Amino acid sequence: MATFYIHNLGCKVNRVEADICAARLLMAGATRADEESAELVIINSCTVTAEADTKTRKAVRHALRLPYVKWVVVTGCAAAIAPEEYRRLDERVVVEPDKGLASARACQLLGLKEQPVSAKYTPNDDAECACVGPQSSSGLQQTAYATDHSGAVTHLRAGANFPTRMGVMIQDGCDNACTYCIVHVARGHSVSRFADTIVAEVIDAAASGVQEVVLTGINIGSYRVTDPVPADFSILLRRLLGETSMGRFRISSIEPLDVTPSVLDALQSADGRICAHIHLPLQSGSDRVLREMARPYSASTYLRIIEELRSRLPHIAITTDVIVGFPGESDADFDKTLLLCEAASFSRIHIFRYSPRLGTLAALRKDQIDSAVKKDRARRLTLLGRELGTLDQEARLGSTEKVLIERVGLGKSESYHDVIDGGTWGDLKTGSLVDMNLKALDKKGRFVGTPIF
Repeated sequence: MATFYIHNLGCKVNRVEADICAARLLMAGATRADEESAELVIINSCTVTAEADTKTRKAVRHALRLPYVKWVVVTGCAAAIAPEEYRRLDERVVVEPDKGLASARACQLLGLKEQPVSAKYTPNDDAECACVGPQSSSGLQQTAYATDHSGAVTHLRAGANFPTRMGVMIQDGCDNACTYCIVHVARGHSVSRFADTIVAEVIDAAASGVQEVVLTGINIGSYRVTDPVPADFSILLRRLLGETSMGRFRISSIEPLDVTPSVLDALQSADGRICAHIHLPLQSGSDRVLREMARPYSASTYLRIIEELRSRLPHIAITTDVIVGFPGESDADFDKTLLLCEAASFSRIHIFRYSPRLGTLAALRKDQIDSAVKKDRARRLTLLGRELGTLDQEARLGSTEKVLIERVGLGKSESYHDVIDGGTWGDLKTGSLVDMNLKALDKKGRFVGTPIF
């Protein structure tokens, strides 16, 4: 029996890619297994920080020690940046940065024949070249999403062993070059899927019973195609709303300056089918630090975008990412971050202690911050994040939101909060989208929801 296990590291995009890879293996006849009984393990790697690299190497070494493993396929960003490093670990390690080719290689190793897929990605700057990804600054040919392999297996990603909220990739790569980040090197320039293909995939997902699609990508606000019909992110949103029956869409993460008036118009006119929740990366509340990160906005611009979002959608939940301890970050800089977070009233803050990543400009700086200082700043921001999250939840008590039932007794609200069964859900089906009154909070800070039929 051809058995496989996928160890996924890193971002939500990686999770979607891992699910697509698993679905393609299942379609070819492989069997999903736990790691202790798998003969092939795929490590879907991350390389965003030095710590992420360490976790990838640890995951590969762990896989090599498993009792029945014959091959370990390493794919993803770390494999793109340093393929030879992983090949040297063991003769059973197969490195394939391209995730589409990684599943094909896994099938080959397992003695299976993978089904053919279509080519439907287009580099943002060259719509006539739909099958070739642009070269990254590392010289690696970026083909992982030059080939559109997700639509062919959409129906297989619905149901058991896959997330109830299905991720749909709309683009890959990034044209930004933040000084702390290596992703634009690993994944190359921004490439976008044809809008017709995305719409078709969502239609297939809806037909398979999916009620929530999470629109994902490395930089989804940069979505742009010119062939056969021009479309940007806001046009894609309107097409998805108008041409599919999907219950609701969630925007996974979008850069602040990509929240354009046309995107705001789409959000406001969606009648609840686009979740009133947006993840808007901040990284720092200090203008000086933002400049040194090469982030293209100021703190005041960021707050103006928040204000515009709330003026259009007063009930919107806004989550964010913040890096603490970026090189040269002073106490005053960090205080500005605390003040901005408080002013923005985030419902959740994802906190990252800066970790130098070899190959980035920030890693070369001599003014690195002491680890104890980073730890203390992370602690202080965590406390503020909890306070803000509680305030957001308390403001929603007694309100009604649509909740997606993710498993028995647990759901996810439109505002991206967990909702539990207080004994009134009956036999609500996993995957269903239900109006609920958020009537109380439990001791773990989760909403207790009562269905409204």
